[in-house]
Amino acid sequence: MVEADIKPGYFWLAWRLDQRGGAQTDYGRIERLLVASDEAGNPAAHIYLSRFYAMGKMGLHKIPKGLWGFASVLKKLTVNGLE
Repeated sequence: MVEADIKPGYFWLAWRLDQRGGAQTDYGRIERLLVASDEAGNPAAHIYLSRFYAMGKMGLHKIPKGLWGFASVLKKLTVNGLE
């Protein structure tokens, strides 16, 4: 029997919920899905999560966290020579 590890699918579910134009209450669910996907190693989840934080969709108090998230992405890109 194959074990189901659906964490890679969490990103796509969160993306679809955002594209659907959900209500503000859906962003709590989107945040949980993106955090789980980010912890599983999906780099796109980290970028989307940082973007939502920086835009204030997860609450105004998380805007600095989003800006730091973008800074870490830019740092990785410059360290790897992808300027």
